[in-house]
Amino acid sequence: METQAQVYGGNLNMNVSAVFKGRFDAAGEITQSSGLALDPDGTSFWTHNDQGNPTTKVYHFVPNTGTANVAVAKTVNVNAVNLDWEDLAKDNAGNLYLAQTGKNCNANATPDCPTKFVFKIHKMPFSSLTNGSTVTPETFYFKYPLSGYAVNNCLSNDTVFANTEAVIWFNNSIYVFTKDIFSKKTNNCGGWVGGNTHLFKVPLTAGSTEANPIVAQYLGALTTKINSTEDAGLYQVTGAAINTSGTKIALSTYGRLWILEGFTGDNFFSGTNTYYNFVDSNNQTQIRGYEGIEFAADNATLFLSVDGVNGRVVSINPLEMNIALNALASNTICQGVNFNVPFLATGTVNAGNTFQVQLSNSSDFTGFTVIGTGTASPVTANIPTGVAGSRIRVVANNPASTSNQLTGIVMIKTTENITGAIPTNNYRAVNSLTSTGQIAAGNTVVMQAGQSVTLNVGFLANKGSVFKAEIMGCSNN
Repeated sequence: METQAQVYGGNLNMNVSAVFKGRFDAAGEITQSSGLALDPDGTSFWTHNDQGNPTTKVYHFVPNTGTANVAVAKTVNVNAVNLDWEDLAKDNAGNLYLAQTGKNCNANATPDCPTKFVFKIHKMPFSSLTNGSTVTPETFYFKYPLSGYAVNNCLSNDTVFANTEAVIWFNNSIYVFTKDIFSKKTNNCGGWVGGNTHLFKVPLTAGSTEANPIVAQYLGALTTKINSTEDAGLYQVTGAAINTSGTKIALSTYGRLWILEGFTGDNFFSGTNTYYNFVDSNNQTQIRGYEGIEFAADNATLFLSVDGVNGRVVSINPLEMNIALNALASNTICQGVNFNVPFLATGTVNAGNTFQVQLSNSSDFTGFTVIGTGTASPVTANIPTGVAGSRIRVVANNPASTSNQLTGIVMIKTTENITGAIPTNNYRAVNSLTSTGQIAAGNTVVMQAGQSVTLNVGFLANKGSVFKAEIMGCSNN
């Protein structure tokens, strides 16, 4: 399998798209959530710690809302040493797989490192995972091959090993997506190049041992480094999940999400490979320690967990559109004069979609007025004469999505008439301003309009007041 071309999916505004589903208790045992797997009940999840906090347990938890602590429903002891457990996977027959695939061997390790720390996949039936129990898993041992690479220069005394934090189960095999890959003793045996995730298949063959491990099969690479200067947190793969139908795979990094679909068999990189950068509402890169990832029961929503004390759990749906309104050039807007409404639309925007700018005085936008339409940001808007409103939002129609609201909109009317006692202020109109009012001593009043300021009978600026009339155009820039 060759490295495939990518399709750019856009940015995913995590300030809008990510829904908080709780945090792991800062005083609890889950301090380095490194993998996620959906429980057969379809609503709860399993996780574990990696080598940073090498508890030999798996934890069953129920997501919460907001930033409240998640509820840990079960804690199960696993009769195995945690030598860098990195991810979880599940099959369609009710089994959970725990992957010991981490950086126990790395670029600085001695050549005999793999004989000290063999890569393992631990298999446990969900039915055996009862609270407080100790489970002895069925263990599959594996190593990486010395052939099948783009550069086949490995010798019999070489060793290839990887730091892998992302695995899935598919058709009775475990598939690993590497974060880093190394080799000894030959310099760069295998011809490894940074910025890729390498895919290996580990058939779950019974009878493997440390002395006679399964030899993984190399299937190819996906280039995950998009820009030559980008942070490693954007391209190093730290989690993987596959939907229940086996038709869509999600890969996570600390700052990017990949969706692989339209592939044939286990040729996972052969279809459409779409990536989404995690950004904030200002379109700035957002990098967090996302290591656990899993599809929810709807096969569209993804859950992510952060490796760290009091780590968060969030859900996202990259296919949903989310719209985040940016600040206007000014919240004071001239009626009848064009102005731009900038926003950030993330997720999937379908062909034929239209963005509509709406104005209203009501928080539920009852009786709104459409003041602009467009197909991309920014949309040009214009508030007609006689229309009032203090709130603006953007609404999309394909798919349907509504932005946050901008409040505190102040309009400068086309015409203005000032009567009665006139307090200190700057009064403006787009075209014409008239007045029959009175300015008391001590008050300072400025009247500005684009065409005329007319002082009719009854207008008075009392002694001791300050009054100024100006012809000044109204601009929304």
